[in-house]
Amino acid sequence: MHQALSRRARVPARGLALALALAVGWPLGAVSSTDEPELEVEVIGEGIERVLADSVGHRFDRRPLRDVAIAPDGTVWLVQGRRILQLDQPGSTGPRSDRWQHFVRRIELTPDGELWAVEDGGTVVRLTEGVLEDRSDGRRSTGGSLAAFPDGELGRTVRGEEGLVPVVSTNDGASWQELPSAGLEWLLGPGLARHVLARTDDGRTWIGVDRGPLGGGLAVFDGTAWTPVEVVAGTRDLRVAAVVPGDEGSVWALAQVGQPGGQGRHVLIRLHEGGISVLGEEQGMPQDTSLAWISWSPLEPIALAVDARGRVWFSVGDIGVWVYDGDGFERVRTPALRAGALDIEAAADGHVWVVSRAGQLLRLDEAAHP
Repeated sequence: MHQALSRRARVPARGLALALALAVGWPLGAVSSTDEPELEVEVIGEGIERVLADSVGHRFDRRPLRDVAIAPDGTVWLVQGRRILQLDQPGSTGPRSDRWQHFVRRIELTPDGELWAVEDGGTVVRLTEGVLEDRSDGRRSTGGSLAAFPDGELGRTVRGEEGLVPVVSTNDGASWQELPSAGLEWLLGPGLARHVLARTDDGRTWIGVDRGPLGGGLAVFDGTAWTPVEVVAGTRDLRVAAVVPGDEGSVWALAQVGQPGGQGRHVLIRLHEGGISVLGEEQGMPQDTSLAWISWSPLEPIALAVDARGRVWFSVGDIGVWVYDGDGFERVRTPALRAGALDIEAAADGHVWVVSRAGQLLRLDEAAHP
C-alpha cells in the first residue's frame, strides 16, 4: 500500500486535502481550487505526505530540519541548522544566528505571531524585521527552556543570584521578571537537565524537569506560590520530559516513572480539575524497546502536542509517533516516522506537522487519523 501511494506531486500549501482525497478516495464535495502557493510533496501513506520543497525554492529533502512552529494565521516556520525559514516566502535563505556554532534549538510563536527562539547555548532571540535579536537580558536559558504562553508571555529558567538554582522568568515583550523560586529547590538544581514549561488557560504556570535533586518532577504556580505535584502516590520521582496545556485548565505531560533502567516506563499524564489520570503500560501506553533514556541526554528528542480536537500526539525514544484520542492509542504507520520525531505541531485547521528523526518535514491529514 505504501508503494501504491508513494508518488510526487505539487499541491497547494494549505490545500493538501485535494491530493489526499484523490489518493485515498475521499469525497471531493468540500474541496475547492485555490490560488495558494504550491508544495512539492510525496504521498508516503494514507493521509501522510513528505514535503520535499516549496514554491520559492526551499528544499527540505537535502538538509535536515530540526523544529517546526505554526503561527495563528497558518504560517509554517522551520529550523534548519542556524537558519529559520518561513514556508513559501521568497529567498533561499532566512534569518540566522550570527553566533558561530550556535544552532537554533527550538522556535516558539506567541498568539500574535511573534517569533522567539532559543539556541543550543541558551541565548534567547526574537525575530525583529528579519533579524534575530538577542533578548536574553544577560542570562542564558537553562535546560533548553523557552515556552510561549497563551496570554502572550513567555517562560524559561535561568541561573539565579546564587549561581546554581535556576529561577523561572516571564516576558511581557520588553523585559524579563522573575517569579518566586521558593519551593522549587527540590526540583531545580545544578547539572544537565531538561526544563519544560506551560501555562494553562486558568493562568497557572507549570514546570517539569526530567533530572533534578530528587530525580525530576512537576510543580505548579498559582500566582502566589509553587506547589509540588504528586502524580505517583508516595513519590515525586517523576522524570517529566514535556508539558502542554489542554482544555479547561488541564495540562498534559509526557514522563517516565520507576527507577532508571529496565524498571522505567513511559506514561502520559493528564492533570485536570477532577484529579490526575495516568496512562501507563496497562492502559496501552507504548514503551521503549531500547529504553533509550538509560543513556540519558537533555537533547534526546521528545515531542508532545494537542490538536484542535483534543487528541494528544507524542513521540519519545524509539516508539515512533502515536496519537491518543481519549479511548486508545494509535500509531502513525509510515517508515518515515518509525524512529520517532524531533517535533510535532498541531495547526488550527486540525492538521499535524511533524519533523521526523531524520529531519524530514511531514504533514498528517486529520481525516486519515480519526
